[in-house]
Amino acid sequence: MLARLSIRGTEPVMFLMLIEVEDREGRTRNGVTLPERLFLYYSLLWARYRMPVYPVVVYLFKARGGLRRHIHRHTLLGDVVNEFRFRSVGLPKLAAPEYLKRAEAMAGALGALMASATLRRSEHKAACLEVIGRSTAPDAVKYLATNCVETYLELTGPDRVEFEGLLEREEYMEARKIEKTWADRIHDDAVLIGKRGTLLKLLRLKFGALPESVTARLEGISSAEELDVLAERILMLGSLEELGLT
Repeated sequence: MLARLSIRGTEPVMFLMLIEVEDREGRTRNGVTLPERLFLYYSLLWARYRMPVYPVVVYLFKARGGLRRHIHRHTLLGDVVNEFRFRSVGLPKLAAPEYLKRAEAMAGALGALMASATLRRSEHKAACLEVIGRSTAPDAVKYLATNCVETYLELTGPDRVEFEGLLEREEYMEARKIEKTWADRIHDDAVLIGKRGTLLKLLRLKFGALPESVTARLEGISSAEELDVLAERILMLGSLEELGLT
């Protein structure tokens, strides 16, 4: 992930932020360590843009520490010829309650991957959703952040029952709203997927193999009502052209 940023509240400084996301610390790819790979990315970015580059690694699931500084040294003939410095963020080693004090959707999303600390698992999830709900982020961003929480803080059994009880409290009013919005959208998405699948099956039964353009056209329809109308018209019309799918 690469972003061009400037720092607020200071003299304008434009720089590139290089963010490498890893599932765990210590992983190599094709025999290349993370510091080596990060240094290569850094060098390529500097050569192309001639701008300061700030490299950060984010560990999602396994890390040796929370916020750390690293130095990767290149040596030759006993001398250090280059020192490459970068920072890392080990989400599992950070305490979620501290970061959930920020009213930002990203804090709620990443908080789901942090340590619960003093929070019970049900409280952890409710707190993450409440932060997302209170944020001023666009609805699309809130949905993505909520999806992260639902994925990594899935609750079952007594934890789920306790979570549902928490949502009835006034302090978790926004969490209750966003949980319902997310559940409704997941349901709507499932309905659309089912209707598209049924419509594709009917079309193939009547017309045989379908052009890719027709499949793409159906994938682009986001209205359940429109899919229902097409399914009804299949019985009456004799070609894909008449259905308006070509």
